[in-house]
Amino acid sequence: KDFSSALINSIVVSCSTIILTMALSIPAAFGISHLQKTAMRRLLTLVLALRAAPAMIYIIPYSLFFRQVHLVDTKIALIIVNTMFAVPLAIWYLSAFFDQVPREIEEAAMIDGASTLQTMTLISIPIAKYGILATAILIFIGSWNEFLFALTLTRDDAKTAAVAILNFMPFEGTDWGKAAAACVLMLVPIVVFVPFVKKYVAGPTTTGSVKG
Repeated sequence: KDFSSALINSIVVSCSTIILTMALSIPAAFGISHLQKTAMRRLLTLVLALRAAPAMIYIIPYSLFFRQVHLVDTKIALIIVNTMFAVPLAIWYLSAFFDQVPREIEEAAMIDGASTLQTMTLISIPIAKYGILATAILIFIGSWNEFLFALTLTRDDAKTAAVAILNFMPFEGTDWGKAAAACVLMLVPIVVFVPFVKKYVAGPTTTGSVKG
């Protein structure tokens, strides 16, 4: 029962992280991809630098902050933390996919009277949809496997599956059967999604978008 609850927590946290991360990252990446190349590289380097610091240095300030706002042992805290770490990487990935969208199509849409928002939602996002989906899956996997903050910011109610596995390793001795079964369940999303990510991250994302 405890592990099933933790598994549900992991699903809720990971899916919520995807939604919030993509909502923040897609407009940012779209804007960055339309900057001049030099400015784009500098901004992307800055964005990635925000993610380069080791997560360990954030444990104490985050713990103190969430304790002050009474969010310790809540899924909201984990969603916020996971999103903060996911957004820089998502912007980095998505800007590369948006950069592959043919500018001629976007310019034609704007000439026809489409706004920047309409161009992004009706033209660029549909063309880059596989890259966006691949990025969402990467964010899901990262959130699904997150352990450090889930261990330090949760107690019982918001414990995720990655942390709940430790319940099968008490001081008296490890229950290897249950621990192995839990690890297999944790691997299922990775086994299912990684081939998709490999296919669309390695290949083109705009094939077939331009037709004569």
